[in-house]
Amino acid sequence: MKTINEKPNQTRGSLKDDLMKHIYEISCLLTQSPGLDEVLNEIIDHVVTGLKYDRAIIMLLNDEETKLECRCIRGFTAKGEKRAWEKPLILDRHDCYETRVLRSGQHLFIPDIESDPNITDTDRAIAKHQNRKSFLHVPLKVKDKVLGTIGVDRYPTRMEIRQEEAEALAIFANQAAVIIENTRLYGEIRDQKLLFQNIIESSINGLIVSDMSGRIYELNPMAEEILG
Repeated sequence: MKTINEKPNQTRGSLKDDLMKHIYEISCLLTQSPGLDEVLNEIIDHVVTGLKYDRAIIMLLNDEETKLECRCIRGFTAKGEKRAWEKPLILDRHDCYETRVLRSGQHLFIPDIESDPNITDTDRAIAKHQNRKSFLHVPLKVKDKVLGTIGVDRYPTRMEIRQEEAEALAIFANQAAVIIENTRLYGEIRDQKLLFQNIIESSINGLIVSDMSGRIYELNPMAEEILG
């Protein structure tokens, strides 16, 4: 087993090259119009296999902006995953590393949770169920809006997280946040379009959609029946 002081076999140059490669690959999702779950799985796969973390979790703010919810997770025990899925973090109740990152919009690296003077009871409870010792949390941020967090560690291999790796994950997370936000917006537009389509098709009145020149783009079944 590797010791905590052993460094990953990755120079600054290769880290930068890998970072740009993975940013480019997740950016390609913008041209594919995938669903949010597919996007999150792709992002976390790049974090684990590409940026070389043993465990990772993506937590997103819910629509009401009252809690952080686990939306994708890798590398944890079945017990740790179950707790992550079932126990969202309530912003006005849980003071912990994740909610502090969400509020501050800044990444947070804790080299040793047991010696951290700022640890809270919530942090201790999470650490107990997830075997958390040393970890890094970065915000998923679009401009001044924080969508959630990515949390990572190297607990099984005990390889340390270097400063430049923390900075690289923060940069990666910024691009990931843009993709997540765009995916959500695309999903909302798609849902609105489907709703509009259903209203038109189910209407008992004949409806025709046309432009200013009279060019017809769409007509519902009743309109087709009326027009023959």
